[in-house]
Amino acid sequence: MRRMKVEDPGELERQFDSVTKGLQAKPYPTPPALFNSDEIAATEYGSKEVNPLTFWDLHWVKKLDDEGFIDSLIDQLRS
Repeated sequence: MRRMKVEDPGELERQFDSVTKGLQAKPYPTPPALFNSDEIAATEYGSKEVNPLTFWDLHWVKKLDDEGFIDSLIDQLRS
């Protein structure tokens, strides 16, 4: 607080939140998660030698995020 020249803890929290909010990672599917899902599907439905990333287009996830859907899910988990 002293280095930032802020005396009010509420103001420090506000400044901290304004910087870190944009840095928080969204829970988008990760490549390892996609590969694991593909491995499970291959085990259950027959093995295929196809890169699972060829079937995934994360644009729809980005669209849901832009509409606030992911944030609402996170808020529901917190409450």
